[in-house]
Amino acid sequence: MQKNKRGVSPAISWILLIGFTMALAGFSMTWMRETASSTSEKMVDNVGSDLECGDVSINAYEETSTTTGCSKVNIINRGFFTVTGVKVRSGSGLEEITQEIKPTQEALINPTISSFLPNNEIGIIPQISYKDSNLVCINKEVRIKCT
Repeated sequence: MQKNKRGVSPAISWILLIGFTMALAGFSMTWMRETASSTSEKMVDNVGSDLECGDVSINAYEETSTTTGCSKVNIINRGFFTVTGVKVRSGSGLEEITQEIKPTQEALINPTISSFLPNNEIGIIPQISYKDSNLVCINKEVRIKCT
């Protein structure tokens, strides 16, 4: 009995193996290129926002003429960017106050505070406009002790 089974010749099997390997390498390279590109863009945006917040500086103090704790707060912009608003952090959460404060200018805000942070404090967090969106500079928070 003679068997009439024929296998794939060694030359064709090597050509197929090399072809599959090249196709897999091409797909992997394309995926890695896209992933690296999007990751580097995100890193550049994060570094850019950190640099922008590096030039933000505010001073804040409670208006002394008030009798209730921190119902009026003066904010002075000591940085190089216009502050587009502030977030007031208290024991009851965050309150956003939109008021533009240009460099070297001062503004009076009236936050509605129902409870305070520990030590009878509130936090003032500046936000600036960066690439058509508001960037909150959390690392530039200023705390005020309320009387």
